[in-house]
Amino acid sequence: TTPTTSGNETTPTTSGEESTPTTSGEETTPTTSGNETTPTTSGNETTPTTSGNETTPTTSGNETTPTTSGEETTPTTSDTTPTTSDVTTTETNPVTSETSFKVVTSLVTEFEKPTRVNYWSHDPRSFKESGGLRGLKFNITLYKYYINDKNLFVNEEGLPISGTPYNEADGIPENVKPIAVKTLDATAYTHPMESEDGPLKVWTNEIKAQFGDNYTAADELSAKHANKYPVKAYYFPNEQTDPDFNLNNGEPLYLGDWGIYIGVKGDVNLDNIADVQDAQLVLNYYTAKVVAHKDIDKINVDRPVDEEFEGVDRLCYYLGDVKYKNNDGTMADPTSLDVEDAQMILNYYTSKYVAKKTETNWEGVVGYDLLDSFYGGVEE
Repeated sequence: TTPTTSGNETTPTTSGEESTPTTSGEETTPTTSGNETTPTTSGNETTPTTSGNETTPTTSGNETTPTTSGEETTPTTSDTTPTTSDVTTTETNPVTSETSFKVVTSLVTEFEKPTRVNYWSHDPRSFKESGGLRGLKFNITLYKYYINDKNLFVNEEGLPISGTPYNEADGIPENVKPIAVKTLDATAYTHPMESEDGPLKVWTNEIKAQFGDNYTAADELSAKHANKYPVKAYYFPNEQTDPDFNLNNGEPLYLGDWGIYIGVKGDVNLDNIADVQDAQLVLNYYTAKVVAHKDIDKINVDRPVDEEFEGVDRLCYYLGDVKYKNNDGTMADPTSLDVEDAQMILNYYTSKYVAKKTETNWEGVVGYDLLDSFYGGVEE
């Protein structure tokens, strides 16, 4: 069962505070040769059009004016709001090879969080493999500006176009246009750290924090779980090959958190085990909702309303929907619990805990397990 989403949801519920990534402003020296008229670039580069001594590239999207001060700045982040930073490199003057000048590089980044939120605790797949990064976006736009040995902005011919030195300017002057613009869709290089990349890893990390790495089966059942977790997203610059986008000295760059929910499959009352009580709660819900036609949207009717876990398309409902395929193999309505769900939960409990068949799994009981469905019944 899948959370209901609409549009591009970019702000799921998270815990903790979002921190601000810091980008490096160290100066490097790229290799150049001859009378180079534009910096060597790769990826999706926008070629500027020129008129007179001013270079004006064609740009699209939301361009922002970077704030510059010294050699390093700290961008601020918020979901899809572009962030900026600047670094400097040294290149050969495009007109004469005798004079060198610097290239100021400004970055604009846009980050959108994944939209999927519910997971089973035993799912060993990475978030990407399970469809958990659906909705994730991270784009980088890079702008290059030339400055001479007097820190004045210059055009491609080396002629000054601003009387205010770069290191004294409050941002880049409006009449100064970038000499090159590059973009990178960095979504493929954005994901959590390996140690928490997947529902099972997040779940077991919580158990290990309480009982250590050598926890027992009894420890696993008695562990306390929040069921709600912030997952950190990072950009991994070393997974791509363009040196212009090798940010943060090649180290993973933190972008922000997104909130997810994890629980034991079949466990609708969130006590870490799928048992008789869960089967009864699902049956009661079905009887009240479908048979008696009562207007209810909770499974645990005796508990206070908890909008984060209860109700259609929330975690408890997702955990109770263990049989989500029709007999003909098509996907069932992801927002309906029925008698079969209750029966399968009871069968699972009886086999694993009453008959003590430790090898019991959901695939053996239901016929499938990790053929996850979410967002309107879309099958992975």
